[in-house]
Amino acid sequence: MSTARAWVNRRTVNSVHGNPLSVCSYHEEGAMGFEEQPDAPARVTFADNVRRVRKEQHITQETLAERSGLHRTFVSSVERGERNISVDNMERVAHALRTTVAILVTPRPDRAVTVAS
Repeated sequence: MSTARAWVNRRTVNSVHGNPLSVCSYHEEGAMGFEEQPDAPARVTFADNVRRVRKEQHITQETLAERSGLHRTFVSSVERGERNISVDNMERVAHALRTTVAILVTPRPDRAVTVAS
């Protein structure tokens, strides 16, 4: 019985505002050697996509909170990737944004995602 090997590559970079950020990539040994996995956890991808969709629709966090039945400060912390939001609340946010959870958890290939350390 073989054991799969994996490792995390973490490096620190400076953000636009000069704050240090930790950029992670997860690597796992597969049939074709080591394959790189997504850089950010689904929580951060969800946060980025919620903020993007909300801004595209020109609505405030307060309006999103009212539509979803959540508190404004909770919505704010979700958008910053600070909350490990439940699936039920993800559905409420998606419904309020007139989209699907699948859209909100799908990483955008056109942009690199960083995780604050």
